[in-house]
Amino acid sequence: MRKKDGLDGMPKEMIPKVKTVLKEGGMFSLPLLIIVIMLVMGYSPMRAALFAIASVIVVAAFKAATRLSFGTMFKALDLGARAALETAIACASAGFIIGVISMTGIGLQFSSMILAISGDSLFITLLLTMVASLLLGLGLPTVAAYIVQVPLTIPALVQLGVEPMAAHLFVFYFAILSAITPPVALASFAASGIANTNPLQTSLVALRLGIAGFIVPFMFVYGPSLIWIGTPGEVVITLTTALVGVFALSAAIEGWWLRGTYWYERIALFVAAIMLVVPDFLVSLAGFAIFAIVFVLQKWVMPKKNHSEHQYNEAL
Repeated sequence: MRKKDGLDGMPKEMIPKVKTVLKEGGMFSLPLLIIVIMLVMGYSPMRAALFAIASVIVVAAFKAATRLSFGTMFKALDLGARAALETAIACASAGFIIGVISMTGIGLQFSSMILAISGDSLFITLLLTMVASLLLGLGLPTVAAYIVQVPLTIPALVQLGVEPMAAHLFVFYFAILSAITPPVALASFAASGIANTNPLQTSLVALRLGIAGFIVPFMFVYGPSLIWIGTPGEVVITLTTALVGVFALSAAIEGWWLRGTYWYERIALFVAAIMLVVPDFLVSLAGFAIFAIVFVLQKWVMPKKNHSEHQYNEAL
């Protein structure tokens, strides 16, 4: 819901009760639980998915309203196979690419080239890896985009001392973000078709709304405690500052928090967001203080603003 645009959610009386929803459909959480348990036990994803699919049929049979006939099951299998074709073809193509990379040694050369251009600077290497991940991910499903980039970009990051998990998540995040990055932006173009809007404008709006996603991967590298690598105290502090920082960045970009923000509040929120994501306790503490000051301004000092005149800046 975006209060900034005057959009309201469903009336409270139309929202179903949690107890009712769980009573009627809570049993369908069992397949998801089976997948998680089997993966934790070490079973392959394929076997876990197979047992989860079988459990859906069993669980659905307990109620007449959800019971599946043979015709319905056949139709579901047909739709599932058709939906999997695109991903299967993309993954097969990615397999060919990975085979060529491993046989020719292009992966090592690509990593060496990144390191040579960056002069072994971690920040420049991360920027080059980000660009490469976005370009290689254009037009590919997320999984395929990630698989293609594993032998190309991750070795360069690991060689500079980046935690392997942080390096993989860095590339994986940008493989996801390639779906909303112009000029291809497959997810944005699909959304524009549903909403009957301009594709490029939709992709630019998606890029603005997802701007925090371009910063979070850098937080994984510079503050690995965000991915639970470190002491419990470091993990808690990093998670807290990261959440507040992402919230502040979103408020700065959208020009809205408790009310429409003035230009100086947006600047303050943006500065606070940057300081909160920096992996330094004192800097993060200063950022939190700026964040708190803006909250006080919005809540008590200047709680009202004339939204009808659209005084807040939409430039960002």
